[in-house]
Amino acid sequence: MAARLTKLLLNVMIQRSLGAVKVVMSPESTVGDLIAAAVRLYAKEGRRPLLPMTDPADFDLHYSQFSLESLNREEKLKELGSRNFFLCRKKPNEAPVDASSSSSSSSLAVASSSCSNQAEKVSKIAVPWVRFMNFLLKLIESEREREREKTLSKIRAGPDGGCCVAHGSVKIMSRELLLIL
Repeated sequence: MAARLTKLLLNVMIQRSLGAVKVVMSPESTVGDLIAAAVRLYAKEGRRPLLPMTDPADFDLHYSQFSLESLNREEKLKELGSRNFFLCRKKPNEAPVDASSSSSSSSLAVASSSCSNQAEKVSKIAVPWVRFMNFLLKLIESEREREREKTLSKIRAGPDGGCCVAHGSVKIMSRELLLIL
């Protein structure tokens, strides 16, 4: 006879909070039930920072803080494959999803967390900065190259059999002939 899970211990990290909320729930519970339980427990324990609102519909559950897509509220906990989650607040302008009033394709588009929208905004801003930083790195490297060429000196044999030193822009020909001043 196979052992059957009766309860799950789940860790829910809430955005900007220091520690995870530990919630014990039935495997048959849904993601929406977990969100409601985690928010209720967080408020009951009086954790800091205080949540600006305690309505579970204002929050989304993710596998981690780096996951852009939120979990489906109707999915069973036993089907998720993880026991650690991240709870973050939805944006104020984002309407809660009501599956009974919309088609499944439009609800999936709205159900994805605002995290994906934020990631798109950041990537649009970041691309010009990356190009600018690349330009600055190339500029710095070319300046270093010019400075290195200026500081190189070459020792040559003098006409009287002695040595003379040539200064200025000298290309590296042989390491034995170069002195760095």
